Amino acid sequence: MTYRFVTSTAGSLTAKLDAQDSLPEDNRVSLELPGGGAVAVTAYSQRPEVLRPLLQSNSRLRVRFELPSQYVPNASADLVILDSFAPRQTPGIPSIWLNPPELPPHLLAKAVLDKTSITGWNNDSLISSGLHSREQELTHATVFEDSPDYLPFAKTAEGPTVVLGRGQPRSAIIGFDPLQPKLRFTVLTPLLFANLIQWVAPDSSGPSDVRAEQVGALTIPLMPAETTDDLKVRTSDGAAPPFTISEKSIQLFEDKPTTLRLRSGTRDQLLSLTLPNVGERTWEFPKTVKVGLPSPGLLSRQPLDLWKWLALSGALGLLGEWYLFGRSRSSAMRPALRVRATEEQDEPQHAMVGR
Repeated sequence: MTYRFVTSTAGSLTAKLDAQDSLPEDNRVSLELPGGGAVAVTAYSQRPEVLRPLLQSNSRLRVRFELPSQYVPNASADLVILDSFAPRQTPGIPSIWLNPPELPPHLLAKAVLDKTSITGWNNDSLISSGLHSREQELTHATVFEDSPDYLPFAKTAEGPTVVLGRGQPRSAIIGFDPLQPKLRFTVLTPLLFANLIQWVAPDSSGPSDVRAEQVGALTIPLMPAETTDDLKVRTSDGAAPPFTISEKSIQLFEDKPTTLRLRSGTRDQLLSLTLPNVGERTWEFPKTVKVGLPSPGLLSRQPLDLWKWLALSGALGLLGEWYLFGRSRSSAMRPALRVRATEEQDEPQHAMVGR
């Protein structure tokens, strides 16, 4: 069963089951939804009437259109869109470049093709969500050289035609015109823009993936193109929980319900640790185990006083010891006592005779 819920307000989405069982705790689950604040966009374009329908279709975007001659590197916005325009000074905020006549630093053109098609997307990251178009025909597209400073995103047979800048501030360069007549009314264009805006301005647009997990040990696979240098894990209160990287997975442990946000160059994920733990099997006690309460007679029994019997056994032990050893000793001492008494009686008589 699928339930679709759309909101731009942060809060907790709770689902409950009206079931009467012995474990009511696992009959509800909640998911912490992030807020969907507005994203301020400044678009520098000579054709605002063409770009406006695409951008205004997203209710979260607050777009201001300017002419290329009005460009400033640090516009008062969350991101800038450069439509067929390449400034001398690169933007100081996140940016999206549409079919630029000149490329930003460290990005070189491999070829300019009059006709080509998209053959694949970078599925190693969450930013390609929903993009599955194959053989999408393009006219007048620039193919870029591979660069360590840029991550390929959309690929053609000749090379990448959409790349993502790895540095800060983030940037995305589209080597073709996504507003050309063949692409303007396809599903590809709005999905491409939504995903790129999500990637270049994650602080403003919020996480791209929200899911619920169980409390306890977590194992989260690393993206194939994800690096651990810029990976950050934060709880709902801003704390950084300890984690390790092992066997191409992020491993950590949380002992109570919380919200984790994982962010890197290719990931912006929110994990709500609220799912109840479900038992893998049902435990059944052995048939030999007694069931029920014990009889009242067992509960009313008085405890047995053993100290009396222990004292009696101790006294018998002492009597036995005297009988075996003490009686013979006293009999042996009697003759010695008699001789000594006789000697004491004879001493006065010897004294009288001598006198």
